[in-house]
Amino acid sequence: MTTAQRNTPEYQTRIRLRRQLMALYSYTLVWLGIVAGMELGIFDPETPHGWIFLFIYASNAVVYIAIRTGASRLLNDPSLTVAQMIIGILGITAILHYANEIRGAMLSIYFMVMTFGVFALDRFKMVMMSLFIMTCYTALVLWEWQTYSENQIFGISLSQWTILALGLTWFVYVGGHMYNLQQRIREQRESLRDNQQRLSESNNRLQ
Repeated sequence: MTTAQRNTPEYQTRIRLRRQLMALYSYTLVWLGIVAGMELGIFDPETPHGWIFLFIYASNAVVYIAIRTGASRLLNDPSLTVAQMIIGILGITAILHYANEIRGAMLSIYFMVMTFGVFALDRFKMVMMSLFIMTCYTALVLWEWQTYSENQIFGISLSQWTILALGLTWFVYVGGHMYNLQQRIREQRESLRDNQQRLSESNNRLQ
């Protein structure tokens, strides 16, 4: 496929929809894992997983329509990457409340969401998304300490919060590096294409 074909709105739309389908596939795997965890007694049996994932899928349906119809191309973020990440972060935060003893492992789902922003967001936006995650998780922990203080262990809560903060810091650093590398590759490709075009024009004039 040529560069011109890759730059067409139709091709870009297909790529954006493909990425969204990857995210929905990931959410489905998480949902199946939660249902299995409830059956095994690992997850809180009162987990309102149906409502949580209804919110996630309904929100993503709106995103799908915006991308499919081309309405998202009017925005600075035509892929709606930030919007999709916010939807995922809110859903994951709700899930973590019911994760019980496996919350430490479930924190990794936050990193799964951050992965989708590595190639689309610059370092500043990655920092903002990391701060949003930390804000949501901190609010959850504080609410639980206020409501269920008898069930909370300070050392565990602090260690989980610290691990999440360190992991997000790593994502911001590596994600920013990968984004800058991707930008340089794109600039080099465009420069090469311009040079080829000028060379072709020169050959035509010589002929």
